[in-house]
Amino acid sequence: LKRAGYTVTIVFIFLKSPEMSVARVRNRVEAGGHHVPTEDVVRRFYRSKRNFWHTYKDLADRWNLFYNSAEHFQEVASGERNQLTITNGDFFELFMQDIRNGG
Repeated sequence: LKRAGYTVTIVFIFLKSPEMSVARVRNRVEAGGHHVPTEDVVRRFYRSKRNFWHTYKDLADRWNLFYNSAEHFQEVASGERNQLTITNGDFFELFMQDIRNGG
């Protein structure tokens, strides 16, 4: 896409825990949405964070990281190429703990 002249922006939205992700899936199923097995939700919770941080953000022209476990979205960080801007240090540290601990 970039070679074709497109600008690639990635928006990654995360929750504070895999348990919260499981609860959101449960709510979605109750509203008529599709089911995802709990073990898949937990595995993907950590894997998606690692993949975003170690691979995908570096492939994008721009990226934004948002926290969605509070009442409102919270911007946590953003970046362009080798630039990192942290807008919420507490939530950024929460995100990075999962990266460091590997889930």
